[in-house]
Amino acid sequence: MLKIKKEFAWSWSKHKTFINCKRQFLFMYKVAHAGRRKDANAFEQKVNLLNQLTNIDMEFGILVHELIYEAIKRLFKMGIKPNPEQIYQALKNGLNSVYLESLRKRDKWKNGESNGGKMLKEIYYENQVPGERIEVIMEKMDQCTKSFCQSATVEEITKKEIKYDQAERHRSMYLDDEMKINIMIDLSYENTLTGKKTIVDWKTSDYQQIDDFYQLCIYALYHKEVFKINVDNLSIENEYLYVTRQNKHKRSYPLCEGDLDRIKGLIKASYQNITEFLEEQTECGIDENNVMLLPMASNEKSCNRCNFRELCRVEGKV
Repeated sequence: MLKIKKEFAWSWSKHKTFINCKRQFLFMYKVAHAGRRKDANAFEQKVNLLNQLTNIDMEFGILVHELIYEAIKRLFKMGIKPNPEQIYQALKNGLNSVYLESLRKRDKWKNGESNGGKMLKEIYYENQVPGERIEVIMEKMDQCTKSFCQSATVEEITKKEIKYDQAERHRSMYLDDEMKINIMIDLSYENTLTGKKTIVDWKTSDYQQIDDFYQLCIYALYHKEVFKINVDNLSIENEYLYVTRQNKHKRSYPLCEGDLDRIKGLIKASYQNITEFLEEQTECGIDENNVMLLPMASNEKSCNRCNFRELCRVEGKV
C-alpha cells in the first residue's frame, strides 16, 4: 500500500474515471503505462495505443485553453489585448492540423503504429467526424473566441490594481503530507486594493455541471493549503464561453469553510478508495484476463465515447 500511495497522484479527472468505469481506469493509468515498455505484450501495446486517442471536443477544449493562457500572459506582460480573429484562426489551424493528420495516419494507427502525433477517436473508429458535430464545433469556435475577448474577466484584469498570478497552470499539493493532488488552474489574480484572490475556470462545454463548482472548490483548497489564504479572501468563478439556453456567460459561487472541508473529505475518501483498488489489482496481477473481468461502465453512452471500446466489443455491449 505504501508503494502505491507513494506513486499515485490524485486528480479530479482520475476520480471521475474511477467512479465511472474501473476497467477504463486501469486501462488508462496502469496497463497503458506498461504498454510503453520494450517488453510489453500485444494487449498492453494495444491499450497504450488506444489510450493515446483524442477526440474533436477534447482537442477543441485543449486548444482554447492554451490560446487563452497565452493571450492572458501577453495581456499582462505587454499590454496586448486579446484579438478574437487571431485566436479564431489559430484555433481553426490547430483543429484542421489534427483532423488532417488523423486522416493521413489512420491506416498506420489501425495497424498498431502510432509513432507519436495525434489521432481523433472519431477518425480511428468511424473514419469521419459526424457532420452535426463539425457544425457545433464551428459555432463554438466563433462564439468562444468572441466570448473570451469580451468577457467580464478580461475587462476586470486590465485594471491597474490587478496582480496576475504567473504560476504555471499545472500545479500540485499534498494533503496530510502524503496524498499528492494534481490540479490545473486556468487563471488566478489578486486585487491589491481589497486583497481578494479570484480563481477563474474557463468552460467550453455545451452545458453547466455541478462538477464545475467542485473543481473550483479544489482550486480554492489549493490556495488555502499552499498559500494559507483565508476563505473570505477567495472568490471562485466560471466563465462559460459557449453560451446556450443552459449556460450563462459567468457564474460566481459563494464559498465557505464548509465547502472546502467537504471537498477535502471527498478527495481523501476517493484517494483511499483508489489506492486500495490499485493495491488489490496489483496483488491479483494486472493482466488481460483480470482486467477484462472488471465491470464496464453501466452507462452505454460512456462506452460509446470510450477510447477502449474496441477491446470491450467482444462482450457484445458496444
